[in-house]
Amino acid sequence: MGVLTAQTISFKKIPNGFSDIATGLGLDASKTAFDTNWAVDDEGMGGLSELGGLEAYQDAALLVRGDVTGLTLKLPGGEPYKDYLRSFWDLGHLMEVTEKSPVTSEIRFPRDCVSLQAAEQSRSNPTLGDMFHSHTYVPCLATDGVESAITETAHGKLLLSAADTRRFNSKSRVFEEAASARYEVAPFRTAMTPVELAPQMEMLRRDAVNLGLNPDETKYWVKFDNLLGGDGVKPYQPQQMRFSDIESWVKEIVESSGMEKTGYQPIVMDIDIGHLPHVKAIKGNVNVQAVVGHNDVMITGVTMQRTENGVYLGGLIPSTDQEIALGGDAHEAAMKVLRAAHQEGYRGYAGIDVIIAEGHDGQTIPFILEMNGRLNSSTTLLSMHQFAEQQAGHRVQAMNANIEFAALPDFSAFADRMNGCLYRGAESGFTGFAPINFITSREGLTGGKMVAIAPDQVSMDDLMEKCRSLEGLELN
Repeated sequence: MGVLTAQTISFKKIPNGFSDIATGLGLDASKTAFDTNWAVDDEGMGGLSELGGLEAYQDAALLVRGDVTGLTLKLPGGEPYKDYLRSFWDLGHLMEVTEKSPVTSEIRFPRDCVSLQAAEQSRSNPTLGDMFHSHTYVPCLATDGVESAITETAHGKLLLSAADTRRFNSKSRVFEEAASARYEVAPFRTAMTPVELAPQMEMLRRDAVNLGLNPDETKYWVKFDNLLGGDGVKPYQPQQMRFSDIESWVKEIVESSGMEKTGYQPIVMDIDIGHLPHVKAIKGNVNVQAVVGHNDVMITGVTMQRTENGVYLGGLIPSTDQEIALGGDAHEAAMKVLRAAHQEGYRGYAGIDVIIAEGHDGQTIPFILEMNGRLNSSTTLLSMHQFAEQQAGHRVQAMNANIEFAALPDFSAFADRMNGCLYRGAESGFTGFAPINFITSREGLTGGKMVAIAPDQVSMDDLMEKCRSLEGLELN
């Protein structure tokens, strides 16, 4: 078995959240507005998101520090939650847009998109108007509606157009450019419409035969070009399911996301990397985070990814020698994708997903899965981790975690229920769960997306065990 050796990873940190990102983009932080809310648009991207609903709008909070202002809908949990964020996360300025906060889990909510709300309300609210006028706006996903609202209604600038946002979040683009940009991807075929699905899959099966594989014993992946959070990814194993099951899944996605009206997304089908004959083992799944500025590409950090059948479960900061080594290998491969995107005109935050494999000759083989040309889940994780390290003055570990519980009325009740497991900076020894956002229902708070922070693995294990022992909470 080959030995993976650690490499030095050079990157600039983002402990000051959006301020650092704006600087990396060559923008004036005081004249830049960020929005990490996830929304789709009738004329725009169209798609599904695992984040759909009120909880989708809260990721901005812990990235907002320094002079920059963030946009979000109403933060659940009331004033105690805002006080917590200000006290322990140096929140800075937070602009809330609360008039039409949604309470549903609808997968499409274009009119509830925070940027559209803010643009509409800016007509009568000078504070909101000033945020956009002559400012550069950096949304998580720029749709046609967002572009119109910012550029026409609020007279601001958009960092990247809606069309460019779609193009640089395209899985098919990344796969098709692999040969010219000299990075590795799995053997693939692309169906431009669902009608092409079956014939393109048959061609991919022939590709498997040409590689010396039994096509009926090979695992494949079917991926919609632009869908989020693993919703548009499906494994296909001929021995366990019929291809008609895949066709039914595609049909359901097309109908529920409105693609028939907005235009079909391409569907990428590739051979599972672990089934490739020259691959001995999969060593890890890595996400490389970067800011693509006007003059250069700046890596901001690397996270390990936890997935299940293509669905993203969460990330963690590399801490072991092997994880750090995998991060180094992913860093080098991701830079090829980032430089290619930079040359094509992409500007903004980006996350590159990389599978690290080991060949039978012991060599490391990085495979590119996709580029997410937007702020994403690992952005918040990295920012919080690096800020915690800055405050602690020493290394800390961090990972995503989810906590579910029976409905609680507000953040104070949640803090009491956590019984000392809440992250409170130095007061907690830089150990605890920091809420990124909360899942809500009409009854109150019912769960939350967290970042677990601890100075070492022993402390992290103790934190997890303590949380699991608390009555009425479920940690996953």
